[in-house]
Amino acid sequence: RWEADLVVGENTVGDYMPELLAKQDPNIPFKSVHAMKAKFIRAEPVSLLAAQGRVHITLPMPLDTDASKAREIILDVLNGHASTLATPAPVVRLDNLDAGTMTFDCTAYVNSPRDVSSVKSDLLFETLERLRTAKLPLTSPQSMVVRTLPAPTVGEDSHDDKD
Repeated sequence: RWEADLVVGENTVGDYMPELLAKQDPNIPFKSVHAMKAKFIRAEPVSLLAAQGRVHITLPMPLDTDASKAREIILDVLNGHASTLATPAPVVRLDNLDAGTMTFDCTAYVNSPRDVSSVKSDLLFETLERLRTAKLPLTSPQSMVVRTLPAPTVGEDSHDDKD
């Protein structure tokens, strides 16, 4: 995601960092360093990242939907909201194809985790409206069909065992 060549950690972190990374992926390179700058300066980028909120939306659509058109509309909605950040840029991925459905995985970031809920709601309303206008429907839940069978008529086998 970050396209980094290695993970750098302060030598005061101890031995657990390489072990922690190895559990995630044994091929992640790690370099231990000795920090020279004041802590508040080193922590600033981390603090800024922690302040960002992630908006995540999953959209199921019928398999015969024009995926490129749907992606274009969704990205336009994500990029068009005043609260979504340009960096990291919003992303729309085709996540899954299953049982006649394709699932889009959509992510955008906002400045504060407090904004996530309201921005997500705005994005969902706008996305639904734009997809509906483009005649690109979301997948509806499977329906259960309940039939009432006619009662057996006199003389038919009712499948009851009578002794």
